[in-house]
Amino acid sequence: MAKHWLIFMIVLSAVVTAGCTSANRCPEPEEPVLDIGCIDACHPLTLDRGDWTVSRRTAVWKVQESVVNAPPKTIGYLVKRKYRQMRGGPEYYMYQVTTLNRREEIGRIDQMGRAWRYEPRRNQGFEETDLGSHELEVAVGIIFDTQRPVTLVETTERVLAFELLDKDGSGYLEKNEVAAHGDRLPGADRNGDGLVDYEEFDALDVL
Repeated sequence: MAKHWLIFMIVLSAVVTAGCTSANRCPEPEEPVLDIGCIDACHPLTLDRGDWTVSRRTAVWKVQESVVNAPPKTIGYLVKRKYRQMRGGPEYYMYQVTTLNRREEIGRIDQMGRAWRYEPRRNQGFEETDLGSHELEVAVGIIFDTQRPVTLVETTERVLAFELLDKDGSGYLEKNEVAAHGDRLPGADRNGDGLVDYEEFDALDVL
């Protein structure tokens, strides 16, 4: 009798041990995942690289508003960015609309012409207002909420950098404007006239 009882206890112990091991084993994932840590033994953190997108600026325009009996006034910028997933797939693009402060984005336009304006909320943050689909210049004007016609003047990041340094808008960087940037404009004045024009500026590799 004692022998039978001992056999019963050994079998029961083996069954309980097997059940616990099975209960604590993590299920095999249906798809391969990148394990970068564990929330617990059965729930590893995963990273889906397909959700990552990278972008690059491909074009930039000045947004100019018509002014009666005066030259057009630059009121902001339009930047075209191309996006793609890290995993691959087709590229798509989006237009970003900013004020003169290029960090202040006030709207966007997708590649189908649909526009949104960002409206500030009272409790901080922004909400998007759908403005419908329009031609590009019309959509930009609606985002800026101006009744005057706007035109888009294509430019480059390099030109914008030069214009930013050219404080007085003379079309040249004078000695004081060059000196304000120390050694960032070494040897820029190649013809020795005391001024740095855009061609000389564009030939530099330091900016």
